Amino acid sequence: MNIESILNGNLDISSVDDEQGRRYYNLNISFSDNDKFTIYKNDFEELINEIPGIISSAIQARIMKKISG
Repeated sequence: MNIESILNGNLDISSVDDEQGRRYYNLNISFSDNDKFTIYKNDFEELINEIPGIISSAIQARIMKKISG
């Protein structure tokens, strides 16, 4: 993975309803075809408020992995 793919990651926010009618919001971040993760929250506002920290942590982890080999 190169730095450009880290900086050009794809972000997708969507919602999912379960069988009991509860709605969950999920954040999908893709840095490459093999480097993706999803986070689920049951509150949209909570998800939105946590996005900066989630993205920051994900980018830091990928940069550290790139630096360390």
